[in-house]
Amino acid sequence: MHIQDKMQMAHFSTWTAFKIEKKYAEQWGYYPSQSGCSAVLISTVVTRVDDRDYTKTISPEYQFTVERHQESLFYDLIRRNGFENVSSERSDNTHQYNADDSGGYLRGEYKVPKCETSIFKKKSN
Repeated sequence: MHIQDKMQMAHFSTWTAFKIEKKYAEQWGYYPSQSGCSAVLISTVVTRVDDRDYTKTISPEYQFTVERHQESLFYDLIRRNGFENVSSERSDNTHQYNADDSGGYLRGEYKVPKCETSIFKKKSN
């Protein structure tokens, strides 16, 4: 379904604030020198929220999903409709690794996103 149709079905034109929740899965890869993990986006859900209390969802029917190929168009549409990002949070998984750097032992860590939440609010004129 087209992103514009999803937005219309959720009555997006009446929204004043919403949150975007992105959830990620981990994908492991094994390489000759070490193994590693990367994040793979599994879902993007847009939900209408109260414009004074972003933790309050207006109603479950006021939400829709954004497919990966629809994201750039969706962000263009919300900018055109006068929305701005007012907050963002990210939760990560931390992984530690051991590696051999041609004779030197390395230990380190890297972070992989688990979820991201962004709040958008309509700009006041």
